[in-house]
Amino acid sequence: MRKTLALAFSLLFFLPALPSSAQEVTPSISSPPIVYQYCILVVDAGFFNTSEVGLEFGQSAQPPVKDAELLQDQNNIRQMHSIVAALNYMSGRGWEFLETRTTPTSIGSYVGYLLRRPQRPIAK
Repeated sequence: MRKTLALAFSLLFFLPALPSSAQEVTPSISSPPIVYQYCILVVDAGFFNTSEVGLEFGQSAQPPVKDAELLQDQNNIRQMHSIVAALNYMSGRGWEFLETRTTPTSIGSYVGYLLRRPQRPIAK
């Protein structure tokens, strides 16, 4: 009797771990990696509300990045005069905040908020 009970309990314990044919996992189709687009929201580090708010997205690179949408975003952000308003605006446009860096300069310092979003085709 003890052997029968021991066998029954051991089967109950180990059965859930045994694979069954109804639970076979089919291989999934791998999706391509996500390609991200990056930009930096640059602000004067001295003030929370400032007129020094802009975007860096490669427009000064050689060859320059030409992105009409980001140029329009930069114009809109410069009119906000607020870091929080600019971050909220960019978040609403699909940008995700990654990190903050402070860069000292000869006249003070600037804070850069690194942002990213999944790559979109660049409008020309």
